[in-house]
Parts: sequence; C-alpha cells; structure tokens
Amino acid sequence: MDPSVYAEVPTSPLPAPDSVERELGHRRPPGWVVKSLGRRRGPDRAVIHAVDCVEAPTSTPAMTWDQALDRAERPGTRLCALCGAAHELEPLLKGFDSIGTS
Repeated sequence: MDPSVYAEVPTSPLPAPDSVERELGHRRPPGWVVKSLGRRRGPDRAVIHAVDCVEAPTSTPAMTWDQALDRAERPGTRLCALCGAAHELEPLLKGFDSIGTS
C-alpha cells in the first residue's frame, strides 16, 4: 500500500474535554429539523430528525423542542429512529407513563 495515502491523517492528540463534557459526556447539538418527503397523502409525509442526524436536511432551519412536538403531532409526521428523535420526543408526546410499556 502507498504510504502517501495516510499523509493527511492527523497525528496530534485531541484536545482534552472541558469540565462540562467530562461530567455530562458528549452532548449533541440542540434542535430538530423536519425533512419533507414530498407526499401529499399517506402515512409518512415528513420526518423529524435531530440536527446531527445523517438523514437530516442541512438547509432546513432548526426547531426548538416545542416546535418539534407541535410538528410531531400533525398527521403524516413521524420521528426518526436512526438518530433517536423517536426515543427522545415520544415520551413528551405520550406522557412519561408510556416509557417501558409496549
């Protein structure tokens, strides 16, 4: 293998985490985005993603959790399971009593 392939790989150590990150761990950027699926009918017309989801559109402005919950209550909107939007927002939509029940 050609050693020049690795010429651009950084070799310096990563910066040490600050005290907040040490205590709370890695935290994702705040906010939610909606990806429209362009369908007028059907069960899935839009999907709510966390802003750092690989499926999230980058050109859509971020919403607060209040806005995301309002949008999630609309028919035809679902929450992304890939990025955890479903895991994070569903308890707020259905109430915390629904956690752990099927």
